[in-house]
Amino acid sequence: MLIEIKTFAKLKDYFGESFFLEVPDSSSLEEILEKLILQNPKSKPILDFCLLANSNEMINRNYIPKDKEEILIMPPAGGG
Repeated sequence: MLIEIKTFAKLKDYFGESFFLEVPDSSSLEEILEKLILQNPKSKPILDFCLLANSNEMINRNYIPKDKEEILIMPPAGGG
C-alpha cells in the first residue's frame, strides 16, 4: 500500500517535508517508523518520541493506516 508521510521540524531535514512510502498491507505505524529509521538512522532519537496523527485524530504506533492515507509525524516540542 502507498501512504503519504508529512514531517515537521528537524524531521524535514532527514526526510523532506512530504513523501510517499510503499509499505506492505497491514503494516503498523511502528513497523513504518522502523523502516524510516533504517533509511536514516540519525532520525531514531526523534522518531522514538514523536507524535502521530492522520487527518482526523492523534493515533498510536499500533495504528494500521489505510492505502493512500496521510500520516503526520511530529517531533516532541522543545522549550526553555
